[in-house]
Amino acid sequence: MKTQTKWLIGGAAVAALFIVFVITFAGYALSTYNTQQKLGNLYTAKVDANKADLSNLKSKLPEAASVTTEQMEQLGKLFNNYAAARTPAASGAIMNWVQESVPNIDQSTFRNLQNIIVATRDGWTERQKELVDISRVYNTNLDTQPSGLILKIFGDFERIKPIVIVTTDTSRAFETGVDEPAVLFRK
Repeated sequence: MKTQTKWLIGGAAVAALFIVFVITFAGYALSTYNTQQKLGNLYTAKVDANKADLSNLKSKLPEAASVTTEQMEQLGKLFNNYAAARTPAASGAIMNWVQESVPNIDQSTFRNLQNIIVATRDGWTERQKELVDISRVYNTNLDTQPSGLILKIFGDFERIKPIVIVTTDTSRAFETGVDEPAVLFRK
């Protein structure tokens, strides 16, 4: 009877270990599947958010620049009025002032526009890098084992090729392998 008891205890231990293994594997497989689903959803949501950000960038810069254009028009009117006051037709009205002053040009609008451009472009670049990083993690899960095997068994996951928006010059540089220096001031 002792041998039979030993076999029963041994069988129960093996069964218990098998059950623990199955539960652990099922938990790992479920966790891997859910992680991949979350990464896919995160990537899709980030692409949509980037569309909104790019639209904001494309709207914000011309709007900020139009403020500068309006400011320049107002300054032009101010200078024209100032010059007209100095002409003989104005009977030298400006000369009646105790002290003549020339209007100063405030450059803060241009600095503000530069800050908007730099901050917006830097933020856009960071969001593009986030897309690349999300796709890297997603694709690594597909390429490594055992997660790759689990994802093949339990899901239809395809690799993500990140959507990265670049300038024409950047695209050309990657096609040709040659980068051209940026021309900052055109004459």
